[in-house]
Amino acid sequence: MFFVVQAELTIDAPPQRVFDRLADFAAWPSWMPRSFVPIVRAGAASPLRQGDSFRVKVGGAPFASTLKLRTLERPREITWTGGLRGVLWAEHRFVLEPDGDHRTRVRSIETWRGALAGVTERIVKPLAEKIGIQQLAGLARASAFTR
Repeated sequence: MFFVVQAELTIDAPPQRVFDRLADFAAWPSWMPRSFVPIVRAGAASPLRQGDSFRVKVGGAPFASTLKLRTLERPREITWTGGLRGVLWAEHRFVLEPDGDHRTRVRSIETWRGALAGVTERIVKPLAEKIGIQQLAGLARASAFTR
């Protein structure tokens, strides 16, 4: 079983700037939604590097989840994965595409798989949709140029 959650936003900043904001893990607490709380420890790698693991609390859960960075292709894509393989596993891709000279179309694509995907879809999908939209809005604010 699997299901997919998607969100999209065009951000008024070039792809390199948007990518760099997304890869700056230490800065996430300043713009990530409260529904996706990064656990940033002193000395944490920032910007993120290929293969890094990091922890977040998602959707008000009382425990943190460990996510692993799978793809880091500046300025096109950042992908992380997490969960329990075979039970409930997610892959979250942020795909960045230029939209003119100084704008970026960002697609958030989250694929959930595993034995519990069908059972949890009614609960997880709406929450993941909300978090994805909030993440993109926060990324847009963090990427904005100040004048």
